[in-house]
Amino acid sequence: MDKALELKKQGKIRHISFSFHDTPEALKHIIDNGYAMESVLLQYNLLDRANEEMIQYAASKGLGVVVMGPVGGGRLAAPTELVQKLGGGSQNTYELALRFVLGYDAVSLALSGMQSIEMVEKNVAIAEAAASVTAEERQAYKATN
Repeated sequence: MDKALELKKQGKIRHISFSFHDTPEALKHIIDNGYAMESVLLQYNLLDRANEEMIQYAASKGLGVVVMGPVGGGRLAAPTELVQKLGGGSQNTYELALRFVLGYDAVSLALSGMQSIEMVEKNVAIAEAAASVTAEERQAYKATN
């Protein structure tokens, strides 16, 4: 950590961040004990909401929250009955999953794997349309857990 802080002071790195793959308690420990972290990269999606409370906590402490796997590593890219369960109408499961992550106000950024310019364009359109998820939608999501 000392070396990272030294490199930041020298302007050789801009931000100090960490990738996280553990329990909510471990995430809280890292946040509470400082470690000069500015952001966290972690898994979060409709299938894995274990760190949902800690995502809000991290944001409240000023950390940027970057989500990996917003469509569950592709598991939410295939059509499922989840859209109908959640009242998603004409949305596909992929769009619903991405909107779910991007609609969480504590999330700063979502990283979604893309293999073509068409996928990039689709993700941009979803992101632009997903200014926020309604309180009713978020309640429906939580009910599926």
